[in-house]
Amino acid sequence: MKDLNESLMEISEELENICEELSELNSNMSTIGSMITINTLLSSHPEMKEKVAPLMEELIKGLELALSESDE
Repeated sequence: MKDLNESLMEISEELENICEELSELNSNMSTIGSMITINTLLSSHPEMKEKVAPLMEELIKGLELALSESDE
């Protein structure tokens, strides 16, 4: 019975790790989706590029930082 409990605990830990990774991936994909949407809107309204470009640069830097931290 002890071996079964240990096996179940290991499986539970592995599933928890997978869920955490999926949650991080979902967050990153959501951010990328937002960036694609913004890019599409800017293509439709070029006059907004000057106003939005600095904000996009900051967003990209933040995303790159978050991705590099999740790799570590």
